[in-house]
Amino acid sequence: MSVQTSSALYARAARLKPATVGVTTEDAYCAMCAAVLLIGTPANPVTKQTFDDAFNNKLDLRARTGRYVCGDCEALWSKDWMQRYSKTYACEAGVFKLASNEHLAAFFLAPPEPPFCAIFSTKQQQHMIWRTPVSLSRDYFFVRVDDEVLTIRRPMLLEGLRAFKHAEHIMSTTSLTRLGRKLKPPAALMSRELSLSNMGSVRPDVMELMRQTGDTWVIAALHALSMGEWWALNAIRFFDPDSPPAPALALEA
Repeated sequence: MSVQTSSALYARAARLKPATVGVTTEDAYCAMCAAVLLIGTPANPVTKQTFDDAFNNKLDLRARTGRYVCGDCEALWSKDWMQRYSKTYACEAGVFKLASNEHLAAFFLAPPEPPFCAIFSTKQQQHMIWRTPVSLSRDYFFVRVDDEVLTIRRPMLLEGLRAFKHAEHIMSTTSLTRLGRKLKPPAALMSRELSLSNMGSVRPDVMELMRQTGDTWVIAALHALSMGEWWALNAIRFFDPDSPPAPALALEA
């Protein structure tokens, strides 16, 4: 699949036809996704109503002075794509669900062949697709979660998962000398909410136990994770990386 923008990737993955009402009268860019629109390309002229006061993403427009919106962005500008399919990823094989921990584990543990694009909205309705970078690598990729673009380094994430599972194994089998008892999981403060500032903090008693058992590599591996990788770890910690769940189609293409 040859794509240049996230809107084009999603539209092709969903087999959507471009929605246009006219053609460009000059070489231009899509105001939303910045797709190249050569003269005579079917497109939608920007009017005063296109980006009115109800449009909250004016600062995110890729070509803010653009005079057209491409057919892919227009086709995806609907309630379905701003709400129903707002927890998905798109790739050559189609559009897949990204809502549950199982969906997230399928994506993070076995990412699709690039290019792909992933979005995760926790709000009722918002523009996500055209604002999201296209990922071109299975080992370094992006996920938009609301207004944040998270970076995932897959080798670091998998090492973090190994460290997290090892920490919880030690917690279940070894007593912390100072307390004389085993520690209960989880090994760190976990949450699906990025707004929690302490999300991904390794517990002090867990770090002390890792030092006592000579497993300081666990602390180093977990402290090396980015916020995006902690967010991903929160989902994949329940799964075996050698047997990831199968991806689930969000719609039949």
